[in-house]
Amino acid sequence: MKLSAAAFVFALALSACPTEEPPPPPVDLPDGFEAGEEILCADPVDGIDRFTEEGLERGITAELSPSPGPLGSPAGAPVAADDIDGDGDLDLVFNRTVGAPYTYLNDGTGHFTEIDSNWEAQGQGGSILMNQVLADLNGDHLPDLVLVGPGAFAVSFNLGEGLFEPPTYFAVADEIMSTMALGDLDGDGDLDMSLPGIQVAGNGGGGGPPAGTPDRIYLNEGGALDWTMAYEIVPYDVGGFSISTVITDRDNDGDQDVFVPYDRVGNPGAPPNAFYRNDGNDADGVPILVNDAEETGTALFMSGMGIAGTDLNEDGFMDYCMSNTGSQICLLSSDDLFIEVSASYGLRPEGLDTSSDWSGWSLELLDLDGDGWRDMPMAGGPPLGSSGGWLEGQGDALFHGVPGGGFEEVTSLVGWDVPRTHFGLAVGDFEGDGYLDVVISGNTGPPQYWSNPCGSGAWTEVELVGVGENTGGFGARLTVEAGGRRHMDELWNLRSLGQSPSRFHVGLGDVDVIDRMELIWPDGTVMEATDVPVRRKITITR
Repeated sequence: MKLSAAAFVFALALSACPTEEPPPPPVDLPDGFEAGEEILCADPVDGIDRFTEEGLERGITAELSPSPGPLGSPAGAPVAADDIDGDGDLDLVFNRTVGAPYTYLNDGTGHFTEIDSNWEAQGQGGSILMNQVLADLNGDHLPDLVLVGPGAFAVSFNLGEGLFEPPTYFAVADEIMSTMALGDLDGDGDLDMSLPGIQVAGNGGGGGPPAGTPDRIYLNEGGALDWTMAYEIVPYDVGGFSISTVITDRDNDGDQDVFVPYDRVGNPGAPPNAFYRNDGNDADGVPILVNDAEETGTALFMSGMGIAGTDLNEDGFMDYCMSNTGSQICLLSSDDLFIEVSASYGLRPEGLDTSSDWSGWSLELLDLDGDGWRDMPMAGGPPLGSSGGWLEGQGDALFHGVPGGGFEEVTSLVGWDVPRTHFGLAVGDFEGDGYLDVVISGNTGPPQYWSNPCGSGAWTEVELVGVGENTGGFGARLTVEAGGRRHMDELWNLRSLGQSPSRFHVGLGDVDVIDRMELIWPDGTVMEATDVPVRRKITITR
């Protein structure tokens, strides 16, 4: 068949036109699951030696200070990360002992601008603020602030655009409280509080009573402005000294238990850790909490400053790692018991070679280099109340996860052994490239921002859109099955002096697709998806 001259020219013109790539097919996921755009790394970096410190260059300029906090306290050091203004990226707040925390909004690339909330602390003994939690308490999908200090805790609602209203204070006791955890202990859909104390406040924080202080459980009666103290617990006939607590479903029975690691093992009469099993509600709707730490192998004597959790041995139950003076501690589940594995897991810090006083504080268990194994970044500082004051020369620590379980320390390799004293730590994908950056803060000078370049390993990040007064989904449990392995995590908020974002992030290594993803909401509702794509954010909505 011959073409006419005109037809030949027309066909030639068509063949010269560039053709557009067809759009990728839509991701087919069940109702309630939504996959974002795939995020590819143009110049992947592999290996754990990958971080650069860029805090000042990225706009994080706050000069943190403990003043006027109690003597010997880590006031001024806590950091929390979450999406404060609802624009999809992760922002930062740092503790300020008087007035609103320093608030930094992210432009989506890991560059920050400070916002002034323009209020001053005031009220019943709560003028000093030592820590903060970010959590949505009123169901508007914006995280509010819950703050704590000597004698009181406070609630400050999110007004949008990075602003918070002046706080409403709730008097507690003449004690120093520097930490808390939020979770739905009574199963009514809102967030209750575990509020342990360190010591009495009347002596300015110096020494404290040998018997320590009680742990308190406050139930939220709705709206976060009506709280009832359900328990004032002294677990072993003496109170403890605690700056860490977590609300977690330890036994997989669907309700939330309470773990309180204790500090100051050297103090005469100081108790071991307490773990309160939740046996459901009594006739008045109050959770029945039973301390069974001695029966479960969790009643360790230690100086517990921070706590992180995940399913390290992939048996379907949560495991718990705690910072400590000396070797760090990991408790691995084994049937109804826990086994301490710090020696076999390689958790003796290099810092012990130069300072027997080396002590870990806030820590995380997340995959930083995308190889599919969890790492343990940790802020390093002196023990609370150390007679030497704020000791220098103790650096931070990074333990790199190795295949098959356990860790190898890489602190010197990544340059984290530079002398400094830190307490707070938050880990999140602030730059939006699928890899987790690390923010570490102390109570002197500006925080550090360790930028983490993207790599070749696969990952998934999961954000929850819940209902009621716990829209962040705290207490939810995510299981990801991929590449012949099962990764499981719970969604927590504050654990000691650091809070990472209310999102799940799982490094997957050399994996092309997630075979199965299961989410169990705090009320027991189960949502499941199969063949979930990797390297993108997944949003799960009730």
